[in-house]
Amino acid sequence: MRRWIALAVLYLAACCVTHADDFPLLHVGQGGGVVTNYYFASAGSDSANCLTKATACQTISHANSLVYPKNSVLNFNGGDTFSNTALALTTTNAPAGAVTVTSYGTGQATFSSGNSAS
Repeated sequence: MRRWIALAVLYLAACCVTHADDFPLLHVGQGGGVVTNYYFASAGSDSANCLTKATACQTISHANSLVYPKNSVLNFNGGDTFSNTALALTTTNAPAGAVTVTSYGTGQATFSSGNSAS
């Protein structure tokens, strides 16, 4: 058991920790900082904490209202469409920079401004 724990700690330090659907993914980011994951899904709720797939938030407006620490990952549910508001990462809501935007689940998330000219 101790050997397994030691190997798990070494793996964590080198890469990342995989997770079950109900637990946040935490891994070591650039510069040794811990990565914080935020989840967004069309079936989510903006009153949720955004920290797991089960507690995903719903809208881009809510994503824009949060302040993200360095090494944050914004995970958008694959196959969902997020529309009517552009995702805006600024020096106000991402002051430390190093924010990654990606999809999770099946397929890619789609961002639509609702304006065919843009």
